[in-house]
Amino acid sequence: KARRCSTALARGVPPPSMTVSRGYEGDQTCRKAAPPALSTSTRNRSSLDFLWMYGSELMYESLAVKNCYRSVYLEHCEDSSECFFSRDLKGCKNCLFCSNLSNKEYHIRNKPNSKEEFEKAKSEYVNGSYASLQKAIAECDSVKGKAIHRASYLLNDENVTGDHIFNSRNCENCFDGDDN
Repeated sequence: KARRCSTALARGVPPPSMTVSRGYEGDQTCRKAAPPALSTSTRNRSSLDFLWMYGSELMYESLAVKNCYRSVYLEHCEDSSECFFSRDLKGCKNCLFCSNLSNKEYHIRNKPNSKEEFEKAKSEYVNGSYASLQKAIAECDSVKGKAIHRASYLLNDENVTGDHIFNSRNCENCFDGDDN
């Protein structure tokens, strides 16, 4: 069973045997790592082990993602699909070990590649073996260590201090909120 699960997760698809139904508001077939009091999550489908995820599907091990699809190990990404071991992506497709990219496709370590080169590199790291997963996580940590990180994540805010605040006004030292 563990072998089948790791193979499916490596392809970016949580297997049905690893999911539970109706986690939080609007979620279907999702399992979270954090209890509801610690996690904000809505409108997700068929995903495992995530925190602060919105409107995403077929995700695994992701943090603060919105409207993403079929991806593994993402952090602070939005509107991206088929991306692996990356952070701070917006509107990207088929990215591996990338950070701080917008509207890019077939990139490895922030450099453009052909579809064939991307698929070859992806198959090296995303092939279902535990050793490959550990190698990919180590590479991802290396990429994250070299990346430029935002001081805070604020969007459509006015007179706000804190982090992870969206569509809000007049909030001081606030964290993890929206529409305030």
